[in-house]
Amino acid sequence: MDILYLLYSCNVWCEKSKAPLLLVTSDKKTLYAAIGGEILTGNMEYLGESGGKGFAEYKKDYLAGEDVLKELQYGVIREIDNALLSKPDTVQDYYTAASEFLAADFHFDPAAFDKAYNSEDMERDELDEEYGDEI
Repeated sequence: MDILYLLYSCNVWCEKSKAPLLLVTSDKKTLYAAIGGEILTGNMEYLGESGGKGFAEYKKDYLAGEDVLKELQYGVIREIDNALLSKPDTVQDYYTAASEFLAADFHFDPAAFDKAYNSEDMERDELDEEYGDEI
């Protein structure tokens, strides 16, 4: 399965609410280049340094094959599976479903939907049986 790399900028506490998404890529080289750019411009630090000094250390360690991500500060990387890249047929499934849901003749009952998905005492199968065509 293909992996997507998400690069976030963060503060010293790595608060999720204050961590804007900077990059999404499936290419590790692009990820490392973006991190280098963030270090160079002072938005992230490597080994406690930013700017030219931090970037020089980052580049040296990167080229030496070191795990540069463990010394990164003010940046967070998440890896997620990219179902759309690894399963091309999924893209068509999403497109088909979206087209059906957005069609003018598709009946959507918000009250039935809210009732079905906010009920804690029913299993999903029971919800499908009870509300099937109403949702």
